[in-house]
Amino acid sequence: MGLGLIVILMVHLVLNWNWIVGTTRRVFSRLPGEMRFNHLLDSLLFVAMTLTMVSGVLTSESALATMGIAIKSDHFWRNVHGDFAYATIGMVGVHLGMHVRWIVSKLKRTRREAASDGEEHS
Repeated sequence: MGLGLIVILMVHLVLNWNWIVGTTRRVFSRLPGEMRFNHLLDSLLFVAMTLTMVSGVLTSESALATMGIAIKSDHFWRNVHGDFAYATIGMVGVHLGMHVRWIVSKLKRTRREAASDGEEHS
């Protein structure tokens, strides 16, 4: 599951790359508080997700075996994985909550466009 999430994370980063770069450039200048908090949250979320995914692979005996790596699972990485997985879930909830209006408007626009495309093809 974690390996699939890596792909989803990469797609999300690519789709939002312009915002990431633009906001990062402005983070130490004038930036509204909400955007500054959002950038900090997204940065922490990226670190937490990365640690969750790396530690998940390191503790997954089946993933390691598939890659031809025989390593005995380490208790330290299991703890890291659990702690950061819970932190990631909480931060994803805050992230989605901060963007719920944008998500809903995108979904409505997509649905309207799909409906209008369907009318054109009828």
